[in-house]
Formats: sequence, structure tokens, C-alpha cells
Amino acid sequence: MRTRKYGMVMVDLEAGGKEVVRFLGHGATVTKITTGVGLEQGQGGHVFCTGCTDGMARIYDVRQRLPVLTVEGDSGEGACTAILAYPDGIPVIFTGAMSTTQCIRTWDVRAKATVYELSTGNNDTKDLAWDGVRNTLYASTICRGMNRMGDTYGYRRARIPKVQLGRFGFPGRDAGCWDQEGDYDPEDEDENEDMDDDGKSWVQEEDDIDAQYCWPKNAYSSENYFGYTFDAGTHTLFRYKFCQNANVDVTPPYGQATIERDH
Repeated sequence: MRTRKYGMVMVDLEAGGKEVVRFLGHGATVTKITTGVGLEQGQGGHVFCTGCTDGMARIYDVRQRLPVLTVEGDSGEGACTAILAYPDGIPVIFTGAMSTTQCIRTWDVRAKATVYELSTGNNDTKDLAWDGVRNTLYASTICRGMNRMGDTYGYRRARIPKVQLGRFGFPGRDAGCWDQEGDYDPEDEDENEDMDDDGKSWVQEEDDIDAQYCWPKNAYSSENYFGYTFDAGTHTLFRYKFCQNANVDVTPPYGQATIERDH
């Protein structure tokens, strides 16, 4: 298959590259095409998935010219990479954004809805790859707050929600200071969780220029959106393993981004 303008065609290689059918429906440049990776199990034999710079991911059936499903990967504001996969035989689309959402969305093709989101540590998703044998997703990501010299900018001190103190390697409640400026909304927490909530979050002392935990000023999500405050702080290749009874306390190490200094 190859792209031509905002369309896409399928060619017959045995017929010398003769154009067989042209697929319609894209509003911008097609950036990625993936077929059903479960072909050896008889899955996805007639369908493929595309990512596009209009922010949409689309599933096509080769027997039809128009998409059978379109999902929003990046709010229509930037490039979207997408991949079609069959974990445990279930058809899903993984979409990654290069502009706004700073996460990977998992779509149930049958329900035509988002199942959940995967954190990328505030990074933009460059590309995705699926390992069907190991039920593992790989994501190549870019830290928008890192320049070509490896320095970070646009960061502030992270505000660690109170319920996370003492977990995930974060300091306990007896360290640091309490931030009472209202930047952390206690309503983001699970209402059924015994969290001793007083609307406060933990930050390092103001005179600590080399703060250990930093957060992008323009991050798409708040510190507690995924239940674990995590910023990658650098360009990163992530691996997501899908399995039963996962240990949610096993988390990636916090990034090493620093607050930009005035010179």
C-alpha cells in the first residue's frame, strides 16, 4: 500500500504494481499503516489500521473503500500513530498522540470506545509496535521539554498527592513541605479510598533548586491523573506488558528533569 495526497491505494505486486482499489476518508497525510498482526491465527485478514496527521485513526476493510471505524487519537490537532492488535484474541486499537494528549489510548474495536489510557510520562508518542507473542506494546516517545543538548526546560516542582507519599519510592509524610495553594484537587481521588484527604500535596522546599521531582508546566494531565505521579523527563522507549494480576506498585523510575535556571 502507498499513500497519494490524502488518499491511499492498494496495489497488486504480482501484477506489476497495478492499482487495485483506492481508499477514501483521510483528511490529511497518512503517517502509519498496520495490518492485523494476528494473521497467523486467522485474525485481521481483511482489515488494516491507519494513523493520520488529522489526529484520527481509522480501520479499513479491504473490501470497502471507506473506513469501517474512525476514532480520535489526538483531538484532531496533531499527528496520530495507531496500531491494530489482538491481545488474547480481542481486537483493539492503540493510538498515540504527537500534540496534545501525552498518553496512549486503548480502544475496544467491538465497543467502539476507549477502554483505558496508558501513561507516557508526559511524553509525545512517536511510534508504536506490538509483540503478539508476548502480549507487549512498545512505544517510542519524545520529551517535548528537552532540547537537542539534553537540557530540560518548562518544568516546575511536582506536587505529589498526599495519598502517594511513602509509595512508589516517594518520600514519606514527614519529609518536604505541604503545598496549600489549591493546585491539587482532592476530587481527582477515588471517593472510596481512605486517603485522609485535606486537599494538600507534597513539594520540595523552595530553596531546593535541584528538585528531585519535577513536572512540566504545560502538562496535559495533572500529577494524580494516572494514580501515580510520573514524568519521563527524557526521550524514552516504553514497554507495556499485558497480563493478569499485575502488580500496580511496580512502576518506572521517576525522570531526572530539572527546573530551568536563570543565567
